[in-house]
Amino acid sequence: MVNLAQADTPSDTEAGDGALPPALQAALASGNQAAILAAINTLAAGNPAQQAALAQQVATAAQAMAATNPAAAVAGAGAATAVASLPAVQAAAPNAVQSVLTSTAAVVSNPTVVAQQGSAAATVAVSAVQTAVATGNTAITNTTAAAAATVAASLPTAQATSTIQAVVTAAPSTAVTVAVTASTANPTNAATFAGAAAGASSGQGTAVAAAVANVQGVSSNAVFTQVANATGTTTEAVQSNVATANNTTTNTTNTQTADNSNTGNTNDNTVDGGTTANNNTVSENPAQDSASPS
Repeated sequence: MVNLAQADTPSDTEAGDGALPPALQAALASGNQAAILAAINTLAAGNPAQQAALAQQVATAAQAMAATNPAAAVAGAGAATAVASLPAVQAAAPNAVQSVLTSTAAVVSNPTVVAQQGSAAATVAVSAVQTAVATGNTAITNTTAAAAATVAASLPTAQATSTIQAVVTAAPSTAVTVAVTASTANPTNAATFAGAAAGASSGQGTAVAAAVANVQGVSSNAVFTQVANATGTTTEAVQSNVATANNTTTNTTNTQTADNSNTGNTNDNTVDGGTTANNNTVSENPAQDSASPS
């Protein structure tokens, strides 16, 4: 799994900030998301492409300062994501929008941000997932969802649960990724995370339960129980469904292995049979083999 917090960032924070217009640089330094958003909109003067370009600059600068000024970084990422969520901006500059969302994912999953600005980062992360879904880009959706799960795992249980539910509700296909990412980061609450993801997803309870149960340090029985509670079934039913899914995978693998093995044996028999037949043909006609013209 990719560690978004380790993604490449500008090496010089001040240089990243320096690329911004003075008014926008000041707004970012203030750490006030509303002020940053207002500065972007004022400078863009209603031009969606310019809004996208400025948002991309802000997101890049925010990513660069995440470890040193996490509050300003989260505010910047939040403002940039708000701009990226606008349909006109997405239509005018889709590549810039993707860049904003990638930088935002790196900001919210940065260890310093997670430790010091977890609650605010979670709000921005959910917004980023919702925006990613709107773009229709599966890779960006998965990236932002994983980042949201990373920060969710650090939050108090109630907030973590609501964050995971919001992410999976927005992007149901990310249920397994979200549950496993959060559980890996915080195995103690893995069962709770699995239940939240399964409950918010559409028919992915078995997949979530099977995946989270395999996370190191996690109690599979607790996972099955939480998923059962969240999906309105029984622990035994979840356990049975997971076992069936695992057996199906195992049987499929064994069948493929057996087929490959049988194919090899068939070829061997064909060669052996051919060799035997040739040898028999020679041995059945000794007179011809030894005969010479008279």
